[in-house]
Amino acid sequence: MGTTAIAIAVTYSIAVVAAFWIAAGVWQSTRGHNRKELDAEKAAHQEKGWLAIVIAFLVTTLLGTILLVPYGESAGPDGQVVDVVARQFGFSISPSTVEPGRKVEFRMTTEDASHAFGVMTQDNRLLFQAQIVPEHQQRVVYTFDEPGMYKVACFEYCGVGHHIMASQIEVK
Repeated sequence: MGTTAIAIAVTYSIAVVAAFWIAAGVWQSTRGHNRKELDAEKAAHQEKGWLAIVIAFLVTTLLGTILLVPYGESAGPDGQVVDVVARQFGFSISPSTVEPGRKVEFRMTTEDASHAFGVMTQDNRLLFQAQIVPEHQQRVVYTFDEPGMYKVACFEYCGVGHHIMASQIEVK
């Protein structure tokens, strides 16, 4: 599992535990055996406190995960650029050969339908995938560590010939 996946899993695990404790606190406070006269001033103060806790949790979650989002990155001056055009039912990849150990910026477009550009190892382990929609350029930066042939497939059903929409990228 990558660092982004781990950060998201930890964050949401903490959120589930916090939600459990909040639900337990609400359940405990609404049990019928201990009813008293409602103190409106105290209740208003407690509501503000809970609001502050929720806002602090959401801001912490945002700040803890925002730097892990891979969008907006470029390959930089030493990187490689690969242009990908998805069409029913194939990919045009130029160049189709890249060097290992250097960042590769994939610039992907389509003019006909939504597609998903998925890159996999020969044993079908997914390295990354990106949605490609018409009238928008999608960019993904990835560094191939090992030389070899990598499979490319469309992961978004795009019509009757979807099953033949495949290609390859050579890393050497």
